[in-house]
Amino acid sequence: MVSFDVVSMFTKVPIQETLNFIEHRLRTTNEWKKTTKLEVEDLMDLLKICAENTYFTWRGGLFKQTEGSPMGSPISAIFAELFMEFLEESLIKHNSDIKFWRRFVDDTFSIIKSRKAKQILKKLNNFHPNIKFTMEQEINNSLPFLDVLIHKKEDGTLTHKIYRKPTHTNQYLHFESYHHPSQKIAVIDTLTTRALRLCDTESVKDELNFVENILKQNHYPIKTVKGRIEQLKQRTPQNRHNQQLEKWIALPYTGSMSKRLSKLLRNNVQVNIGYYTGTKLSSLLYNFKDKREKVNSGIYKIKCKQCPQVYIGESERNINKRLEEHESHIRNNRTNLSAVAQHMADNPGHEIDKASFGLLERETRYFHRKIKESLYIKKFPHTMNNRDGKKVNPIWIPTILPLMKIP
Repeated sequence: MVSFDVVSMFTKVPIQETLNFIEHRLRTTNEWKKTTKLEVEDLMDLLKICAENTYFTWRGGLFKQTEGSPMGSPISAIFAELFMEFLEESLIKHNSDIKFWRRFVDDTFSIIKSRKAKQILKKLNNFHPNIKFTMEQEINNSLPFLDVLIHKKEDGTLTHKIYRKPTHTNQYLHFESYHHPSQKIAVIDTLTTRALRLCDTESVKDELNFVENILKQNHYPIKTVKGRIEQLKQRTPQNRHNQQLEKWIALPYTGSMSKRLSKLLRNNVQVNIGYYTGTKLSSLLYNFKDKREKVNSGIYKIKCKQCPQVYIGESERNINKRLEEHESHIRNNRTNLSAVAQHMADNPGHEIDKASFGLLERETRYFHRKIKESLYIKKFPHTMNNRDGKKVNPIWIPTILPLMKIP
């Protein structure tokens, strides 16, 4: 038994070779034509745009990625999978020295002739200069693959049980932590379900005992753990294809208040409720990753320095750009393009108070920006706007305006 793993696959995927393989697949199969009216050339152009136009920032500079597929991109996993299929069709499919080969993303499990292992590794590493494999052979007739430890018995049959790395700490969500009880039950369910699915009949009992001991160390009541394990052992597999799509809602966990709120919701709406925690330590720590300049789109105000008049505006672009445009209209006396310019023209000596310029409310959605702009115009008693903005039903105005807070 041998496991071959690709080193840093996503950042090393050969883009051009993968595109060539995709084009070959498209031209030699017809199944994909049922889902689109695009031609092969159109699809290849779109794929090239996605694959060859990846940019990132580093130390204040903007760079273009020239090799590999970008980490986190939706297309990266697809390209990696297709390249591995290309490799398997070229090297593995017709290799008689490989008796068995299974792969999950970049991890493989294979059964080969032991004397051929290094030879196969050499072929894999020579397939493309960017792609390099590591090899792990069985020790004491055992080999880990993903979360499973596969063991070869004397009669040649294989057994399997849960595999944990030597560095595993056995630490899970502590039972006394500030989380909803359903999240703690989910820890029991996850460990138990994994044991029932991945262990053979010879090792499942030992694994479930191990789960009980681990959870006991994390202060889970042993009675709760044992009871939940027994429930899961009796549960029959469900056919997900016949299940109706369930509706879910996520709520912040706030102790006893969450219990009362979830009860109220379930009494009135058919919905499942999930919970998430509030402020985490990670959100309080500094992020050293390079950040793009923040685009402050939303509703902004411009105040006159010499009088109480203000201008309320909205923009999907950075509001600093809008300020520059208003200043340009003032300099060039373009009063038809800016109510701010009109105010300055009507009141010689007046000028913009740049110190008070800023964002009233961040809003990226177009319709919401228009509505909020109109409401802020009504909220301020003295505005230089020559328009009222988008029409808002007057019934709502007395209710909404008192709730709006001006920064």
